[in-house]
Amino acid sequence: MRKLLERTLWKPEIGDLVAMIIEVKGELAGKKVGFRYRILDKFDHEKKVTAMARTTAYTASIVAGMLIRGSIKGP
Repeated sequence: MRKLLERTLWKPEIGDLVAMIIEVKGELAGKKVGFRYRILDKFDHEKKVTAMARTTAYTASIVAGMLIRGSIKGP
């Protein structure tokens, strides 16, 4: 599968692409809630920033900063 995809999808001039579905389930004010978010992000050729960096590393860095500042409380 990997070899087939590399031959057919390898287009370095396009850059990376991230397609993601995020599902959130939990309770809010005693009621069960759920949300679904769809993300499609592409390589930013102007700034030379990968879609993977924006959808993973940036998010992790922001959450880490929020934890350090105490913006996120509890588990």
